[in-house]
Formats: sequence, structure tokens, C-alpha cells
Amino acid sequence: MHTSSRFLVMLIAFCSLSLSASVESAMGYEWVKESGIRVIHDLSKYQQASPSVVRLGNGSYRMYYSEAPLRGLMYVVSAVSSDGLHWTKEPGIRVGGETAVATYPDVVTLADGSYRMYFHRNRVGGGHQIYSAVSDEGLYWTEEGILLVDYGAIPDVVQLPDGNYRMYFYSQSQEALLSAISPNGLDWTVEAGTRLTVLDGAYTCDVHIEADGRFRMYLGSRGGTDTIGFISSAVSQDGLNWELERDLKIDNGAMPEVLRMPDGLLRMYYIRNNWDIASAVALGTGGPQPAGVAWEFNTEGDAEGWAPIRGLGSVQVSGGFLRAVVTDTNPHLRTGAGSQLDASEYQTLRLGYTLTSSDSQAQFMWGPEGVMPGSGGRWISFDVIADGVSREAVVDLSRNPAWTGIADRFRLDPLHRPEIGDSVAIDYIRIEE
Repeated sequence: MHTSSRFLVMLIAFCSLSLSASVESAMGYEWVKESGIRVIHDLSKYQQASPSVVRLGNGSYRMYYSEAPLRGLMYVVSAVSSDGLHWTKEPGIRVGGETAVATYPDVVTLADGSYRMYFHRNRVGGGHQIYSAVSDEGLYWTEEGILLVDYGAIPDVVQLPDGNYRMYFYSQSQEALLSAISPNGLDWTVEAGTRLTVLDGAYTCDVHIEADGRFRMYLGSRGGTDTIGFISSAVSQDGLNWELERDLKIDNGAMPEVLRMPDGLLRMYYIRNNWDIASAVALGTGGPQPAGVAWEFNTEGDAEGWAPIRGLGSVQVSGGFLRAVVTDTNPHLRTGAGSQLDASEYQTLRLGYTLTSSDSQAQFMWGPEGVMPGSGGRWISFDVIADGVSREAVVDLSRNPAWTGIADRFRLDPLHRPEIGDSVAIDYIRIEE
């Protein structure tokens, strides 16, 4: 799940978002969800989980993650990317699937350039056990056949500054994160005590060693009926005793993997409620930063100023989406005044959505202060795919010459000619450069 070194360490966890311009405060980094989906959930599979990303010798990236088929045993697959954003799934299974479960992978790059994967499988009689496999090139793996930790699950391994390794893992019997220490990554001794518990929001974790020597852990809680989980963070001076920081509010996400990119940008990969793999970035850590205006709908019950005007019922914000059901023709939502967006600087609309309808058109409208959105030809139509799958529409607002001046309020018609009962779920609305 991350590259191992003496100075940069990464781990697995469960994670969310904020649009503050600060870099790092006493409560940790501010994270912003990136547009688009990194790996779309294959609907022929029950779920996909736990991304683990390594940077390859040629500068590209490989992501390992587990898949659960509708029938059969879970296994680990992989995808590759040249930039960390656009991923192509590779054929075949890396580990598991035929005769034994392999899931929640954590891949570490070894000193000789080869790879070791830590994963867990079901334990006869209940619970889980942690095993490992090795590979020279990262595609073809040989299980090492060694039980590393009994009654352990969801492993995450980091190399410490002194050369030893520490594994964080979940104990089902204690409902807590525990840790073990190893001189070589194979022979493990469980350390005394618990690191954090389920009551702290701890189910999985992703740990970094910061430049000042502190440890930062990204925690993932267990999911509930309506959410896959939430992500928070904690800090430690020694990697053993932890102090909670904050709920990160990233998209009702889970199982994040944090990677430092070559330009210093911290990117987090995580699983969304619908099992897509998405990403977020830490503000101020390098690379281009988001700008403009955005509505993310990550706080339960907070529509962030958007209100249904006509044709939408059962409106609620839950699970990282603004959700509604079509009740009449011409359904639309509208914001109040106060955006004051300079159209000459921000010309791209990004709409994250999940729609179920036979319709294939949406509309976005705007207006200056004191003018209703859509008047004077201030609107633009665009295509949507309303097949019940999470998607993103990217719209060039400057196609309409009326996109000019200061835009103060907005209107969204998520479906142009829908039928009553069609469903609407808006993930985010962003206007960017």
C-alpha cells in the first residue's frame, strides 16, 4: 500500500474533505476531494476494497486492491497509472481467489527493489490471520507460507527510522488496533497494549512518519447501515501512544491509502460508499490546488445553501450526496445569493452525480446579483448518463458567451425531462479554472 523507506512511511486506513486554505494546523492537514473516480466499481463484483499503491522504478504507479466476487473467495487484483489519477486495470489475479482468501493488501517495496505483500485471510474457527507473499516485478506473487500474526486482520506495515518494521493491525477480539515489531518484516512480536480502539473510530489505519519525526495515523471507522465509514486522524511521538486529531470529512470514505507524489503532494486514495476508488489531496503539500467555488455535501443534513424549488421530494444530504426523488416535471435546485464568482477566472463546471432515469440531459444556470439564474440566456445544457452509476460531467461554461461578469447565484436542473420517481444523487458541484 505504500513505498517503504527510512524517511517516508505510508499505511492503510478509512477517510473525507475541507476547503480551508491552510496547509497544516495543530489538527493536521486539510484535505480536498479530487474530481472524478480513480477506479470504478465493477458491478459484476460485490465490492472492491483497500487500495495499496506503490511507485514503480519507471516512475509509474501500481495499485493493489481486493475484490469480492458475487460468489467465491476474495482475491487481490491490480491497476497501473502513469500519473496517479488515470488507472487501467491489469488482467489476472495477483494473490488468492482459487483455494484461499486474500484481502486487504499492503504492499511494501523492499531494499532490493522487490515487493512484499501483507494480507489477511479467514481463520479456521473464526477470526483472521495475516500472511505474506513476495514478487520480483509486482505482477507474479509467491506466498511465503508463513503465518505472521494469528487473530490479526487488515495489516499495515511501515519501516521505522532504526530499520525495524512495525505492523499495525486490527484485533477482532479486542476491537482495537494493535501493533507488532519485526527486524526483517517476517518475524513479528506483538507489542503490549492497544494503539486505539473502535470507540476512537479505529478499524484500519494509515500511518506516515512526518519530517519532524512524528507519526500521523489516518483512521478508518467501521461502517454502518448508511455509510461505509468515516476517516479521522491521530498523531504520536513514538508510534505507540496516540492522540486523536479530527474527523477529516472526506466523502464518507473508507480504507484510504496516502502517497507522497514526486512534487511533494500528498494524495489519499479511498473507497467511497458505492465501492468506487476516489482520491483527495492535502492542501498546500505541492502540486496544483483546487480553486473556485465548490459544494461537496459531506456533512449530514447540510445542503450548503442549495434548496429544491420545484419537482424534487425526499431531499436530504446523507452519505456524501444530496439526494432527492423526482416528484414533478422541471425539477431543479437553486442557491441563494453571495457566491460572487468571477466568470473570467473560473470556466469549468464539474458535477459528480448518480442519476437513475431514461433522460440524458441536464442544465446549469447562473445570474448576477439581483437577477434570477437562467435569465438573459444564462444557461447551458449538457449530457448526463442516468444509469445508476457514479459519474462526472465536465462542462465548459465559456461555450455560452453569457458566462461573463460576476456570477452570484446558481440553479441546477439535474434532469431536463424526467419521469416521476426518477432518483437524483449529487456528489459535488464545483466551478473551477
